[in-house]
Amino acid sequence: MREPDTHPHIVGRIPLLAWPSLLSLDAVLVAVTWQQLLMCSFFGRWSTWSEWSSLAATVWLIYVADRLLDSARLNLDRPHTLRHRFYHIYSRAFVTLWVVVLVTNALIVGCYLSTALLRSGILLASAVLVYGASVHFAPRRPNSGTSAATTQRVRMFLPKELRVGILFALGVSLTTWCQSNVISAGNSASLMRIEEPWWALAIVTLALAILFSGNC
Repeated sequence: MREPDTHPHIVGRIPLLAWPSLLSLDAVLVAVTWQQLLMCSFFGRWSTWSEWSSLAATVWLIYVADRLLDSARLNLDRPHTLRHRFYHIYSRAFVTLWVVVLVTNALIVGCYLSTALLRSGILLASAVLVYGASVHFAPRRPNSGTSAATTQRVRMFLPKELRVGILFALGVSLTTWCQSNVISAGNSASLMRIEEPWWALAIVTLALAILFSGNC
């Protein structure tokens, strides 16, 4: 979607169906929906309000941060997407909202999530930060040498779309994985009943990673 006009007031000309994507709500809806489906399928319950709200906030924070960083380097004199232009124009508003959501999410995560989910979430968040740094802060054209060759090989065998798909699949299934571990550790007699869902969950997570990567 292109926006050739350089006039900053573009809100009135944005199609209605484009708003969920512009506000980064489409990815949030997909993430929460899959989280709920996995929890219902494997454990017969819905995600708690703290589980789904923390996932929703985290996904929104990641997507908005990615778009803000992209829009910060935007050159309005060159062709660009409506999404990048939107975040470039309203960057201050989104930065303020981002900080508010971050603080709120930190309170929810710290006060209401289980210890197992909190630890797993920190590990996954670290992987997301490494990915974001590799995309936004790595040299666009690395110099020749061993590190440059290694970077090129990583990008060839593990392209951006695949990395996003894997991280997204792990994020939406994280609550289910942690619930499985809690049940297994809490009742050894239920271990046989957990063995099949464990493998099924691994297969589903892999399928979701492939689906999300293809969508990217």
